[in-house]
Amino acid sequence: MGDENAIFKNGGISLNISKDALAVWKNHRQINAKDHEKFGVIIGSCSEIKDEYWVESITTPFPNDRSTRYSFLLRDRNHQKAVDLAFVESGGTSIYLGTWHTHPELIPTPSLIDKMDWLSCIGKNPGRQLFFVIVGTKEIRVFVRTSFGFTKLIMES
Repeated sequence: MGDENAIFKNGGISLNISKDALAVWKNHRQINAKDHEKFGVIIGSCSEIKDEYWVESITTPFPNDRSTRYSFLLRDRNHQKAVDLAFVESGGTSIYLGTWHTHPELIPTPSLIDKMDWLSCIGKNPGRQLFFVIVGTKEIRVFVRTSFGFTKLIMES
């Protein structure tokens, strides 16, 4: 991934990730053995027919959040404040699109804890398409909930 946006697609859904968000994710990869997980929420917008989505910004850990090498607790209210501010400033077009976090592995795979957390997020946002990003040390993976469970979106080259 260079200095351009990235587009992930699957099943008629397209997610365009800004180069700014990609740069933050690249800088937060868990490269060193002592690096803790990094995480936050994804803020963006969608097309009128809800088949194209754009990641406009993301949050990163705040002081009241907690993390270890293999876990995190997103508990600082500043994440929600960032979503609320983006919503107001955009006239209602910028919304919560999901969450992201890092894994200390080359090609990240969601854990059972990840999937349970994602189901909780979906339960709190009924009817909204959410995206879940895991940033590995080599690859970034994007997942969505489908009738088959959690499905990976494919990055266009």
